[in-house]
Amino acid sequence: MVIGFAVFAFLGYVVCLVPARRCHRDIGGFRRSLWVGYGNRDHWRTSIVLAYMAFGWPSLVVMLQWRTGTTRAALVELRTDMRAEANAHR
Repeated sequence: MVIGFAVFAFLGYVVCLVPARRCHRDIGGFRRSLWVGYGNRDHWRTSIVLAYMAFGWPSLVVMLQWRTGTTRAALVELRTDMRAEANAHR
């Protein structure tokens, strides 16, 4: 039983390391000024770290929520619009 749990925890940490790290960097890739009205970037980053610390597997749930959620989609759209507007002024 103990060995099974240790294997489960170890696999969670190994399997979820790359997705959790990529999600953490993706969240951090949006400037703070974009987050006004969409929530708190630090809460998302903290939740992915805490979920990873809980044997890794919960970080997949947080990552999927981030990737498929409306917050990321709205931030991507806003960032694209701001870049287009900045390029139009040049």
